[in-house]
Amino acid sequence: MVEIASQDMHSSPMRHDSDVVSVFRPKNLWLTFAVMVFVLLVAARMPHILIAGRFWGEEGPIYFYNAWTLPWWQALLRPDMGYLNFPGNGAALIARYAVPLEDAPYVTTIIALFLQTIPALFIVTSPDRWLRSPVVLLAAVILLATPPEGDEVWINTATSQFHLAVAAGLCLALDIPARKAAFIRLAFLLMVPLCGPATVALVPLFLARAWLERDRSRGLQGVALLIGAVIQFAVFYYPMKGRGHMLGPSVLASVIAARHIALPLLGQDLARVVAADLRDSIRAAQPPVVAFLVVTATSGLLAAGIACARRAVSLWLLAAAIAIAAISYFGALAGGIDLITVDSDQRYVFAPASLLDLTVLSLAATGKARVSAIAWLFCSWLIVTGLIQATCPHPSIFASGPDWKNEVRRWRRDHSVALSIWPSPWNMRLPMPNAPPSATGSFR
Repeated sequence: MVEIASQDMHSSPMRHDSDVVSVFRPKNLWLTFAVMVFVLLVAARMPHILIAGRFWGEEGPIYFYNAWTLPWWQALLRPDMGYLNFPGNGAALIARYAVPLEDAPYVTTIIALFLQTIPALFIVTSPDRWLRSPVVLLAAVILLATPPEGDEVWINTATSQFHLAVAAGLCLALDIPARKAAFIRLAFLLMVPLCGPATVALVPLFLARAWLERDRSRGLQGVALLIGAVIQFAVFYYPMKGRGHMLGPSVLASVIAARHIALPLLGQDLARVVAADLRDSIRAAQPPVVAFLVVTATSGLLAAGIACARRAVSLWLLAAAIAIAAISYFGALAGGIDLITVDSDQRYVFAPASLLDLTVLSLAATGKARVSAIAWLFCSWLIVTGLIQATCPHPSIFASGPDWKNEVRRWRRDHSVALSIWPSPWNMRLPMPNAPPSATGSFR
């Protein structure tokens, strides 16, 4: 069992002594190019977000409203929706005090874009040998930038926690860099549980890998993540009505079949048909036999590929995906059977789906000839379907919304009006500066 945790089953994991790879040095122009490709793909998915600037969902009536009405330290440390969301609180505070109200959404949007880029930065600065291939590196950033279920989590601080969960999964699976990069990732793992509870599921995996490999650095990563998790749950977390669902085997198999198999392989239109049929079967109390068979066959194929490849990176990427999926689906707001869809609740699926895509890529890059060929076939298909879905028209609820500057002009004429934000019909009511705040912002 100790051997399976190593990067190569026939050799011990290497410790790389080189410093963090700088993407700005001429010799690393390829890495800079890979990051640029990622950012351009992210921006091109729904460009109106960056052009118009926006507050999305909780960014407005919760995080920015708190920043507008509360002392800064209360706004920074205030938990909402059941937990502390440090990116949401922190970005709203910066937007509140750094720029005029007309420009505030641009600040939160740019911060969200940076946070969304962190997984790509971890990829390009990784010392792993399998990521040194330009083809593999480019495939990795394209997969990260074109998930089939990404619209809900795109460039907003309210859901940046799920991009950071992907980055935490990468910290678990990839080799530990040296010096400054290792310290940066250690600090990241300490803070990431304060951004949302999803990464707490990775604590046992970090500690297990440290124990299996007898690796002190892995142990420090696990301890850092554990400390952040303890702070989140001991200080900020509180139960919220509507969270926590017992997912029976039929519901779980249906969610996996619809969202992790049908959607990336068949596209949105066919996946919607699959999801609707599965929901009808569950409601009719009929076991989804086909879903069970498809999930079992897919899981067996993936497990066989990992066993043949004998590479730790694939094992830990898969383990991270399963762990985050488990805690996300169990704690989903209004989850259960409602998760059997492809259009809503994308935030719970995004991180596991991204890590599963990278698992397939790792098998393609590190597996033996037959495993690699099959994995490359699937990986190529995932890239094609991801690019197609990323460039198709997106639902207006995600891709467009009210003009913020017009809303601010209305509010400056009459401070009693509500400012409309994305998605419609969400809005928030801001009191005049220095005026006593009302009890809460307006969600809808």
